[in-house]
Amino acid sequence: MTKLLALVLMTLLLVVGISEGAYDSRKVIQASEILAAMECGEPIEYDSVIVDGYLNLSGGALETVHFNNTIFRGNVRFSGTNFTGDAWFQRTNFNGYASFREAEFSGGNTDFLGAVFSGGGAYFSEAEFSGGDTDFSEAEFSGGDTDFSEAEFSGGDTDFSEAEFSGGDTDFSEAEFSGGDTDFWDAEFSGGDTNFLGAEFSGGDTNFLDAEFSGGDTDFSGAQFSGGDTNFLDAEFSGGDTDFSGAQFSGGYASFWHVEFSGGSAYFRYVKFSGGDTSFLDAEFSGGRAYFERAVFSGGNADFWGAMFSGGRADFSDAEFSGGSADFRGVVFSDGCADFGGVVFSGGYADFSEAQFREFAQFSNATFNGSAIFDSAQSSKRTYFNSAIFNGSASFEDAQFGGNVYFEDTAFGRDLNLNRTGYTRLLLRWSSIDESQLSVSDYDAYLALMRNYVNLGWFEDSNNCYYEYRNKHRMEERICIEKVTDTVEWVLYGYGMKPLWTGGWIVVLVLLFGLVFRNGDNIRKYVREDKEETIKDEATEQDDSEDVELKTTLKRGKINFKDPFLFSLATFTSGLTSFLYPTIEYRAEKHTRLVIIEQLLGSVFIALLITAITKTWLIR
Repeated sequence: MTKLLALVLMTLLLVVGISEGAYDSRKVIQASEILAAMECGEPIEYDSVIVDGYLNLSGGALETVHFNNTIFRGNVRFSGTNFTGDAWFQRTNFNGYASFREAEFSGGNTDFLGAVFSGGGAYFSEAEFSGGDTDFSEAEFSGGDTDFSEAEFSGGDTDFSEAEFSGGDTDFSEAEFSGGDTDFWDAEFSGGDTNFLGAEFSGGDTNFLDAEFSGGDTDFSGAQFSGGDTNFLDAEFSGGDTDFSGAQFSGGYASFWHVEFSGGSAYFRYVKFSGGDTSFLDAEFSGGRAYFERAVFSGGNADFWGAMFSGGRADFSDAEFSGGSADFRGVVFSDGCADFGGVVFSGGYADFSEAQFREFAQFSNATFNGSAIFDSAQSSKRTYFNSAIFNGSASFEDAQFGGNVYFEDTAFGRDLNLNRTGYTRLLLRWSSIDESQLSVSDYDAYLALMRNYVNLGWFEDSNNCYYEYRNKHRMEERICIEKVTDTVEWVLYGYGMKPLWTGGWIVVLVLLFGLVFRNGDNIRKYVREDKEETIKDEATEQDDSEDVELKTTLKRGKINFKDPFLFSLATFTSGLTSFLYPTIEYRAEKHTRLVIIEQLLGSVFIALLITAITKTWLIR
């Protein structure tokens, strides 16, 4: 029976010991004792004790403070206190609220490593950490709101690595981190909204590697990262919307490599990346829409390689990529429009090779000052490049467009590569690209364009495309029979696309032969006169009819200025134009061989003219 009672007693003691301080070997100190000791000038060294009651040390100046591994059962207030030496609160547990508002940590290091704020909140608003390093690593803020708004960390490094903010909202708005590196590595923000609005990170590198924002909305709008590199590698924003609108990254590179935005929409409107390269490599935007309107990437290269936009619309409208190249290789836009309307790519090339646009893609009014690469890109629906400007080369090799592609009023300045490009309809006027150096090596590209223009009813564009291909092919040929024949076709009738050229040759030849026939007595002119005489016949008197005899006489006429040219025209057309002056006949007296030659040339050129007219004007 005694053993049983002892076992029950030990069990009760263990159960009661679960509550803080219920069964604890640490000494219990009343808050009033600490106040009395401080008034007597005794050092404040209360490591591994339990402080019972309300402790208020506000407004005074304290040298080195030791509260390591201490439990505060009541509220604690250090508001406005000046810590002129080290402040040690390692593994301390604040069961009530802890207020350090406007406190100054100016003497040495500040250490809250592993501290637990489980009571009524932790308040450090407007506090100044100017003495040395500040350490909140592994701290737990689980009791209520956490407030570091307008706090200043200017003394040394600031460490919140592996800290947990699970109690309520977390507020670092307008806080300043100017002393050294700032580390939120593996920190967890799971309690409520997280606010870094207007915060300034100017001291050194800023690290949010593996941080998790799962509690609510996350706000970095207006924040300034000017001290060094900024690293959000593998961070997760799963709680709500993420807002970096108006933030500035001017210190070094900004890395959002493999970041997941799964909680809500991601806002990067008006953000300026001016410090160095910017990387969103393999980032995932799955929680909502991604907004990068009017964002400026001026510091270096912008890398979105392998990123996935699956939450909704991806909006980059009016953004500027002026610092370096823009890399969107392999990016997947799977849910919602990809909007790059009005974007300016002026820093280097813009690479969208192997990108996938599963909804509408918008590049209207975009400007590409460097090379624009869309090789092997895929678009499932309509794609718009209306009024876009390609000042550099543009390559769409092996790209596949499932819907119509609109290039209305688009300007191309250099090489255009459409090799093996697939599309349903390409609304691209030939006048927009005929000055660019469309590669002549891929005959299929020209054939596809010509078929496309015919399907659209743009026959003139189809003809001009065919002419341009033949002309460039001729210029690249070596001197051979084929080059000679191509040159003849080009000169005589523009490969059947220039009927006016043939008409011009006809006029020139008629005039030349006319000038030859004009010299000397090469031709004679006869004017024909027809006269009728009635023949009387008794058999025809009864039916009032009469027989007539038509007598034709030829009178030789005088050759005037136009006669040699009329003769040349009639000869060239093999008499088809004799209806112009039916009563005049011309006969060659000399140069009969020239007459034969002109007739042969006339047959050839008339055939060429009919061919060219049929291929151009009549087909319309």
